[in-house]
Amino acid sequence: MSRLESYVGGAIGGHVLDSSEEIDAGIASIFANADLDADAQLSPADMRHYWTKLGSLLSVAEVGEWVEHAVQLPRDVARLFLDSSVSGYDFAELARDTSESGALRKEVGVRTQRQRNTLARAMRMRLTGVGRPPNISAPLVALGTPKCTSVHLAWAVADGGGFPTHKYRLERHTRTNSQSTGTQDLLQRTGPILWANAHDGQWSLVADGYFHDFIDEHLLPGISYDYRVAAWNAIGRSAFETVHFPTDTRSPCNMLESASRGTPL
Repeated sequence: MSRLESYVGGAIGGHVLDSSEEIDAGIASIFANADLDADAQLSPADMRHYWTKLGSLLSVAEVGEWVEHAVQLPRDVARLFLDSSVSGYDFAELARDTSESGALRKEVGVRTQRQRNTLARAMRMRLTGVGRPPNISAPLVALGTPKCTSVHLAWAVADGGGFPTHKYRLERHTRTNSQSTGTQDLLQRTGPILWANAHDGQWSLVADGYFHDFIDEHLLPGISYDYRVAAWNAIGRSAFETVHFPTDTRSPCNMLESASRGTPL
């Protein structure tokens, strides 16, 4: 067994890299991602270039998301990484030592040995280029005609390669200038909180889990919505697939009834 095979099977390991076939696929992925000059060898220059690219791809905020959604550790662990301003540039140092005296414990504050081991394996996978994030979950479509205050969304299964997709995150935001004057007046009079929420302009989480369709029942009349979905596996997040639903694609409804009902965003 080569040193690279020993490293992939031992230092990284885990249930997704414990068979000879999985180790071979991991090694092939390393060369595909990191062998810059395609000479079938991994030189120090190749790895430095790959690590630089990794650092620029994983900002502090993205590392926090990666800990929670790819590594699937609790949110309070992800918060430790955010509070410590960890980016992809820090992975090599943090993965080096998982003991009580290592940086994961001393500088980041990860308390349990199990979590430190899990994080170190995941960081080594990213550092060596094992695997890839899932493909995009395209297309993202509505099943049937969107209703006044609800829409049934569905998306394609995302291929995660050798690391299966384990969750999808569906997000939504409003088109802040999409309301008619009549709808604006109505919402301001009957639901000022809803009106304020409809203008926050931020992407908000609608659903999180392993499923391929979802019914969003919390839409406001007269407002256009964008949705986007992304898939996660043990390596990271796919690109977003986005779709827009303008007001004229939804069934008409009684706005007074919808606003008085307090349909939340």
